[in-house]
Amino acid sequence: MKGSFRVCFLIIVSFLGAISLAAQQPPSPAPTPDQMLRLADHAQRVSAAEFVLTRDETELGRKADAKIRSKILAALAEKTIAEIDAIPAGTAISQGLSLLSPAAGIGDLTDNLVYFPITPCRVIDTRFIPGGASPIVPGANRNFIVVTSPSGANTFAPQGGSPTNCGTTWPGPAAAMLNFVAVGPSGPGDLRVTPAGSPIPNASAINYVPGNNVANGIIQAICQACGFDITVQADVVPTHLVVDILGYFMFPTTPPTQNLSALVNGATPSIAAGQSVGATGVTKLAGGLYQVDFNRNITNCAYSVTQGDPGVGGSPAGFAGVTGRAGDANAIFVATYNVAGALTDRNFHALVVCPPAPASP
Repeated sequence: MKGSFRVCFLIIVSFLGAISLAAQQPPSPAPTPDQMLRLADHAQRVSAAEFVLTRDETELGRKADAKIRSKILAALAEKTIAEIDAIPAGTAISQGLSLLSPAAGIGDLTDNLVYFPITPCRVIDTRFIPGGASPIVPGANRNFIVVTSPSGANTFAPQGGSPTNCGTTWPGPAAAMLNFVAVGPSGPGDLRVTPAGSPIPNASAINYVPGNNVANGIIQAICQACGFDITVQADVVPTHLVVDILGYFMFPTTPPTQNLSALVNGATPSIAAGQSVGATGVTKLAGGLYQVDFNRNITNCAYSVTQGDPGVGGSPAGFAGVTGRAGDANAIFVATYNVAGALTDRNFHALVVCPPAPASP
């Protein structure tokens, strides 16, 4: 009884202490009407993005990896609700990936890819497909998955491969390092490989002969937003196919630098493309007033602007100011003045400095 009383006493004291501490905390300020509108708008955009993303996953029969899915969802939610609703069926994943990818030339889908090596793992073995061996037959192209697996299965077993996902992810990989082996062909022939849904190339991945198991390691581009990753075609005679994955290539989710810049000719107005990074356009709103647009959301970035002539150097007397552009998360508002403080068309350089991974506003 004493022990039970002691436990009850301690629980009551702890509870009262918690109430006392809570009473000492100042109440959280109520959100302002503007904050409530922003939160409601963001929730609606996330809901719309979730709908189109789930629609595409259902259509493709593949569930996106949780980490990449959350990034794609956040990227799509940066669009307006009208823009999200207008995304054509089957393209939400690819559009989300393109938003994650930095500007062309800095880790896009065909440049500066990052290699992720994995423990070699079997993804295809047509000798052990459930229900019976199923070689690659000429004239009957076959589609396969080489990164992750069909939605919910998390296994390559339906293709005769590993009962795991081999440590791969989807979507995201632009290419995979694969070791192809032609096993037991009855005569000479070849295998050709292409990203799923793409035209079959003239070049072969393997040329095989009877009596030999011929192997070849290749870096193969894959379809990023398809139900399958690669298509394989056999020529002349059938052969079994064994494929091991050794690693995969992805674009960086964060570019080497997030900083953006725009060198602007104020009179035209126009962007000096060779001396700008991520700037997509400039609009003169009035004399000395400009909107400069960039290729991504810069709400959480810092801005600075100075007057100066593109490619010439020097600066006329005067000053400039910059702030975020109301209603446009991808733009800044710039004002340029002469020395007397009057708005005047001037050439200027705008710099946008962003954190490594800007959060959604």
